[in-house]
Amino acid sequence: MNRKRVFAWVCLIAVVVLIVSGALYLHFYRTVDDGNSDSSIPSVSSESPVSSSVSEAISHDVPHYHPVGTMTNGEALAAAAGVNTDVRGWLEVAGVGIYAPVAQAQNNRFYRNHDWQGAADENGAYYFDSGCYIRYIEDLSPNVIIYGKNTDTDTMKFSQLERYLNRDFLTENKTILLTISDFEVPYEIFSVGYIDLETDTQILTPNPTPDDFEQTLAFAEEINVHDIDVSGEDIINIITLVAYTEDSTEALAVIGKLAI
Repeated sequence: MNRKRVFAWVCLIAVVVLIVSGALYLHFYRTVDDGNSDSSIPSVSSESPVSSSVSEAISHDVPHYHPVGTMTNGEALAAAAGVNTDVRGWLEVAGVGIYAPVAQAQNNRFYRNHDWQGAADENGAYYFDSGCYIRYIEDLSPNVIIYGKNTDTDTMKFSQLERYLNRDFLTENKTILLTISDFEVPYEIFSVGYIDLETDTQILTPNPTPDDFEQTLAFAEEINVHDIDVSGEDIINIITLVAYTEDSTEALAVIGKLAI
């Protein structure tokens, strides 16, 4: 074997080693567990209360907020997922101008300081709790949790959720739309209040048992700054938007019930 051929093989092996090492580093960086969540992204839940018959019945007449023109939420979701496969949903809260992709990593830390495309960004992104089942509407977690920093930038507007502390504003702007695959799932906000990210685990559990889910609803009523009674309603699924800051364990929670 001549020197040129040996050199070519050495170069090829070096390139392969670099590629494999880079892939392993990225995988480790995204998947190392933060101690608060499961270490892998779940895709199917066997105990979801949202059945296929319910998913077929989901409909709404909520006006859309479309800053990107005529693109539907489903089309926007597909386009974003084409850029980053971590994108699992599309969040629309028209009352406060939120219209953005929601990513999901294998821990609850990566998207705290990366944008939805995966690039480093101190403002972070909107992201699902890593334990949420959100790939299919039939397997949606009982408590769909979305985190976002309490900031007001071009891409992150969770500070605007504080407007829901005003009852009149809530009355006029109570709908959250979450797009999963081809479904637009409407939620109606019923609770707004502050939580402690370290101790209030009731509202930060995506897949509670049926009994624990009742405790979750009770806690949502307990923290609510508004006098909205939902104790007699048959609520099977909720969404919890969590606006947090880096320097405090206190966060604002805006909670909506499945509106079907």
